[in-house]
Amino acid sequence: MKHVAMLSFWVLLAFFLMLNHEKIPTSPPDAKVNSEISELLELHNKQRLTRGRKALVIDEELCKYAQKHAEFMARKNKLVHSDLSGIKFRVAGENIAWGQKTAEDVVNSWMWSPSHKANILRSEYKKVGFGITESRYWCVVFGG
Repeated sequence: MKHVAMLSFWVLLAFFLMLNHEKIPTSPPDAKVNSEISELLELHNKQRLTRGRKALVIDEELCKYAQKHAEFMARKNKLVHSDLSGIKFRVAGENIAWGQKTAEDVVNSWMWSPSHKANILRSEYKKVGFGITESRYWCVVFGG
């Protein structure tokens, strides 16, 4: 009986600690997010404008979608494309990455990849949203 009581105590303690455990943050602080999103937009548009494409405009819904997906990848600790099922655009695309330390690093790596570069430069895309986590999962979602 003593062993059952002791086991119950440890199970309840573990359950209590799980409930009260502060979640590991996946999103960087808001000021940093805003700064990195501004930089990502600037870097994407620089690539587009130097190649005769129109500038992308930030879309709040695409940002929410991209941030949610970046956080999903961080929780799963793996890169995986979303199915873009919640996107209300005629055309949509997505670039994802992990590990790059800066916005410039991630855009440069995407520009070296033919399929990611094509997404950045696709003329049908007019709107964009960005998601970033502290663990450096990156997601950009394009819509047109």
